[in-house]
Amino acid sequence: MTRTFWLSFCDTDLPASQQFLGACLVEVTDAEAATARKIVAAKYPLAKKDAEWIAAASRKAHAMKCNPGGEMLSIDVTGHPNLAKFPRHRLLSRADIEALDGPAVQLDSNGCEVQAVRAKEKR
Repeated sequence: MTRTFWLSFCDTDLPASQQFLGACLVEVTDAEAATARKIVAAKYPLAKKDAEWIAAASRKAHAMKCNPGGEMLSIDVTGHPNLAKFPRHRLLSRADIEALDGPAVQLDSNGCEVQAVRAKEKR
């Protein structure tokens, strides 16, 4: 089994307009999750179920050089049809994401959706 994760990175110590560091899609295998499970169990005995998948996604992003550091948000997007056009294991800038999908939402400095701004819907 392989699961796909959207990882978004930010640094809240930077000015608001510079806090978003990028995002990437990573694919994690059962074997990678099993390796991460041992690490998570040793370091975080009270970790929630499936925490190893997030740990494996973070490790994979680091190994593939698409983890710029900072805080990380992870979302399991396995099977999401709208993400087929996005490359895997590559750090994407805001411009990269908008070039692939258009500006989807406006986010505040905490990464929360403020207003829908899809260009196609504004016409």
